Amino acid sequence: MRNELSTTEVSSIIQSKSRVIIFGFAPICMTCEISHRMLKIVQETLKFKFYSIDLNYHQEWVQQEQLMSVPVLLLIEDGKIIDRIYAFRDVSYLFEKLENFTVDEQN
Repeated sequence: MRNELSTTEVSSIIQSKSRVIIFGFAPICMTCEISHRMLKIVQETLKFKFYSIDLNYHQEWVQQEQLMSVPVLLLIEDGKIIDRIYAFRDVSYLFEKLENFTVDEQN
């Protein structure tokens, strides 16, 4: 589905950037596939970067961050999750949630 990151890489990205967007998914989840497509549409318009991780391989991190289900879109600022989006609803909803969350691409 996507390039995979290790838990160490995920932690490093979160700590090295002021704002990060992470899309958590499971490969057998069809809702995840649809959500990823919707996220890509919003990405094309707003021009931001996000990281995708298969949460099946990050169980300790999932428990630590108290993630409840997939798909999940994590908006992270200064190393802390400020929003968890579980219900992607539609493209307009995602656009509204992400339009003011600009990602620092310099770091």
